[in-house]
Amino acid sequence: MKRNTESYYMVIPAEVWNSNLSVNSILAYGHITVLTNKKGYCYANNKYFERVLKVSTSTISRILSE
Repeated sequence: MKRNTESYYMVIPAEVWNSNLSVNSILAYGHITVLTNKKGYCYANNKYFERVLKVSTSTISRILSE
């Protein structure tokens, strides 16, 4: 299996952390900001988030609508 040697960190503002968002929504927010910081925009699709967060298609739709 190929290992990803790239490392990154996410910064989740207190305003987001202390919101009523689900934990998965907060993690998705973090991933979106990391990807946005890399290229200036978020280039991931729903399949990416399904794989990274290990959730279903319907859960991704709910997370992103939050």
